[in-house]
Amino acid sequence: MDDLKDQEFHKSIEDFLKTLNKMGINMEEVSKQSGISKHSLSDWRNNNSTPKRQNLKKLRDYALDLLNTCLLYTSDAADDLLC
Repeated sequence: MDDLKDQEFHKSIEDFLKTLNKMGINMEEVSKQSGISKHSLSDWRNNNSTPKRQNLKKLRDYALDLLNTCLLYTSDAADDLLC
């Protein structure tokens, strides 16, 4: 990745983890549920390393599973999302 894309990627990871934290999901829970080590998540967030494709797929799958779970608990009103 070039420097700009690399910075944007790490910012995206940081934003993703912050959003999850606001939902009450900490990095330890993300690690446990996704199968990605806390160390790796922290390194990505802090721009110390870039994930391998396999781990990006794990993170994507975790995010999609979380979204699907949230959607199961959504009422008819879009702003009533409970997660």
